[in-house]
Amino acid sequence: VPTRWHAARTIAIWLPLWLGPVALIALLAGPGSVWAQIGGFFSLMAVVTFGGAYAVLAYVAQAAVTSFGWLSPGEMVDGLGLAETTPGPLILVLQ
Repeated sequence: VPTRWHAARTIAIWLPLWLGPVALIALLAGPGSVWAQIGGFFSLMAVVTFGGAYAVLAYVAQAAVTSFGWLSPGEMVDGLGLAETTPGPLILVLQ
């Protein structure tokens, strides 16, 4: 049975390993860089989303096109079309 100590120790070990590279990129490239934005956005998606790629796909597509401007709407549709025609997990396209 997991204890609070076990949970705290797990968080203390894995949280810096997860967010360390994102923080390093933000320090080196600046918090406004596209690399820091991508790292922060997908770290947030990993925490707040449930259910796999299809569950988060609409939110990621909207953010990538509308909020961040990383892709045009046509590029997003092209990427999704390519993802549906190739084998492998759809989550790889989101990344």
